[in-house]
Amino acid sequence: KPAATAPTAARAPPTRQTWGRIDTLQDHYDRHGADFQSTSPDDYAAQAWHFLQRGKAGQVPMKWDDSDSSLRVYDPKTRAFAAYNRDGTTKTYFCPNSPTYWQRQPGRPISPAQLPFK
Repeated sequence: KPAATAPTAARAPPTRQTWGRIDTLQDHYDRHGADFQSTSPDDYAAQAWHFLQRGKAGQVPMKWDDSDSSLRVYDPKTRAFAAYNRDGTTKTYFCPNSPTYWQRQPGRPISPAQLPFK
């Protein structure tokens, strides 16, 4: 694929459209922004959105949790983890310290075609 059509080549929508609870963004950025060398809360939110695009492209594993309608995405190579709301907005994005964090997360494996949002 040419780089221009790669999911990460797209520009992230405005933060208020991608972050689930905007009032929590600063706290998440303060705690986890360094995990991704984020330069600002908006940069951190954009990186979380790009991570979701990788999941939607089938590049990293995803789990769907019916109990709270959460999508969880994990990259075993970088240890990046994120949780998203049913509408695709970000709940959190960070690199867990525990090597078994992903395995302990609730949910069933889900493919991009099975996602409840586009």
